[in-house]
Amino acid sequence: MGTFSKPHAGVALLCIFLFAGWAVAQTEIYKPYKNAAMWSAETLYVGAGFSYHGGGPITVSVKGSESLTDGKLYFINPATSDTLYLFDNRAAPGTAVEVSKSTLVPKGGDVVFMYVPENNHVPKFTGANRSADRYKSAESSDDNVKPNYRYGHRWSVAGRTKGGGVEFGFEDWAFSGSDMDFDDAIFEVKGLELDVLPRSLKSRDLVR
Repeated sequence: MGTFSKPHAGVALLCIFLFAGWAVAQTEIYKPYKNAAMWSAETLYVGAGFSYHGGGPITVSVKGSESLTDGKLYFINPATSDTLYLFDNRAAPGTAVEVSKSTLVPKGGDVVFMYVPENNHVPKFTGANRSADRYKSAESSDDNVKPNYRYGHRWSVAGRTKGGGVEFGFEDWAFSGSDMDFDDAIFEVKGLELDVLPRSLKSRDLVR
């Protein structure tokens, strides 16, 4: 009968370390410190993305805005890269658009929303906004004088609501002292899944 040797202690410790690291390695959690009552999601993640698994319509609605600047929200079709204008941040709360009536969204595709503030017209996108991503804002918060508010090219947060939707909001003003409160335009989408990406050992990979 064959015998089994005990695993080397160093290997065992390494496995435990990697497992523990993976378990906690989630996209950074954002806790609203301003206008918290505007949010319904229990947990918000910086740079979380969306995907469509099919089985129902995709509907986007307006939640609110605390911005002094106007801005427009667009839906980007993952198959064609075509943009569909939805509404601006001044639309009345509850205003909704059923995206799936206007465009065919493939199952399994990553979905991106684009928000364009009219003060500088630089698009800001949902998702991780890594260097390899198709859509990434040209602006970066890494020049922010507030160390805790540096998120690179990630300009949105998102979280699941109790009603089965996904709530997401944008920071629209990029300057050295930006408050990064992400409530300049808040929306909700139903019909999409929230993808909370694991943070790599080099966390900057997710923001570049």
